[in-house]
Amino acid sequence: MYHTIVKKNLTPDFSTAYVKLRPYWSDFIQFKKSEEGEEQVRRNQQNARQKEYHHHMGSGGYKSVITKWAKMESDILGKGITVELINWPEREKKWFFALGEDWT
Repeated sequence: MYHTIVKKNLTPDFSTAYVKLRPYWSDFIQFKKSEEGEEQVRRNQQNARQKEYHHHMGSGGYKSVITKWAKMESDILGKGITVELINWPEREKKWFFALGEDWT
């Protein structure tokens, strides 16, 4: 929202998607344009540049892709294919897939 609306000095359409933001919009803009808000943006950008691993799940996070991964796992097992990944703990499998890796 910062790059697409605030930085371009636009105002969102409060009648549709951003109805709940209307009462807080002026405070939000004031904070984002303050020195503290700009420092927060700079700090977050610097932290993002230091990341080594980037997930590929989209904005929905794990919640949006777990069913896709479960279907992928059942499909591969349904074909009679056994892969090493099948014995991994769930946490390691999720991390592996979150980085955009695949079974093949």
